[in-house]
Amino acid sequence: MTATALERDAARLYVAYLRHLRHCPRSHAGPACSEGTRLRKAWTAAQWASLRGRPLPIGEDASNT
Repeated sequence: MTATALERDAARLYVAYLRHLRHCPRSHAGPACSEGTRLRKAWTAAQWASLRGRPLPIGEDASNT
């Protein structure tokens, strides 16, 4: 996967995370929302993968959002 594709994945996950934050009725100050936590962790992993220039670890497919 190219760095550009990795950056696209990170951007797509960020948009999904923000969309979730806007529509989720739960508080996101703590671990109250497992979906928000999952999206935030996926976005963070995608950011790091983009910075390193390599794909996400096996089993962490960014297309699941």
